[in-house]
Amino acid sequence: MTGQFLPFFILFSLIILHEAGHAAAARLFGWKFRSVTLLPFGGKLEFEECLDRPFREELIVTLAGPFQHLVMGMIAFLFLKEWIYYPLLMHLNIQLLLFNLLPLWPLDGGRCIFLLFGKFLPFLSAMEQVLLISAMGLAVSFFVMTVWFTFNLQFMFVLSYVALSCYVQWKTRFILQEQFWLERWKMKKQHDDVITLTVNSHDALYEVLKKIKKGSSIIIVIKQQEKTVGVLTDQLALQGFFKKGWRQKPVITLLQN
Repeated sequence: MTGQFLPFFILFSLIILHEAGHAAAARLFGWKFRSVTLLPFGGKLEFEECLDRPFREELIVTLAGPFQHLVMGMIAFLFLKEWIYYPLLMHLNIQLLLFNLLPLWPLDGGRCIFLLFGKFLPFLSAMEQVLLISAMGLAVSFFVMTVWFTFNLQFMFVLSYVALSCYVQWKTRFILQEQFWLERWKMKKQHDDVITLTVNSHDALYEVLKKIKKGSSIIIVIKQQEKTVGVLTDQLALQGFFKKGWRQKPVITLLQN
């Protein structure tokens, strides 16, 4: 609409290369694509069964996008310095790199924080903490843009999209948690990191499953009056949840069936 065709073409090309970096890394690890969406201000890739992948895989896939900007910057510096649009290319490239590394969900920086929190916190808690950090970051960003800098419609639009994504993620976080559990159960994968979890025999199965972390298998030790009455794997607990529909039944029910 404004006639800025070449700048838009450069920006869109950088976005495509960014998403191609994520896609190439995901393909390397055998991830299955669900959808690829390109937007005027960024891109979005969705994968099947990617919620319980090894930490190293997820980190490489997440950082592969920003890494493309470093490669493009190096190529431009070596071969395109005489091009009239070289300053614009470098400006947009650095801008996209820094923006994607902001600690906001669903940007790459926010996803890296989620991975880091996921090593120490249960899945739902890690997601909630990242979304709270994102909300604070968005509030600061909107304030800074409004008070200290000239109003930038494009940047405000992008921040609004990020805010909407955070809101949707917050509203659907319990569904996402169950998708994570379902993926763990379907893949039947034993992680190298095994955690022992001690629970009371009368704890609800749903509450026990809420303590599962990304990238870690759990051994559930069931105690009754300080006495161990049974031991379960997370696979057996998830089977009771999905196959038998037990949500609020005591976890000791799994030992009786």
